[in-house]
Amino acid sequence: EDRCQLKILDLGVMISAEAGMEQNCNMAVQAFRRRGDTEEKRKRYDWLPWEVRNACDDLQGPVHNFDPPGHAFDAFSLGVLILHLLLGKTKARLVL
Repeated sequence: EDRCQLKILDLGVMISAEAGMEQNCNMAVQAFRRRGDTEEKRKRYDWLPWEVRNACDDLQGPVHNFDPPGHAFDAFSLGVLILHLLLGKTKARLVL
């Protein structure tokens, strides 16, 4: 019997989507900016939307947590999860 199991390890970081929070520079919110010093480590954060990922790569640049609407980050991350489930993690990361 083939069974697929999904285990959720954590529910991530949650911040308010009110005005100004997309630029919140609190280090608790900015955990993504310390996502790794090699390309391989950075690829593990493939669930980050492009605009957040690009801001994370420039540690000296402006902080960027999400783009409006507030649920865009979650929608992107869910799409990446679905891609992982359909293709497998390795192939999904090649696509991304």
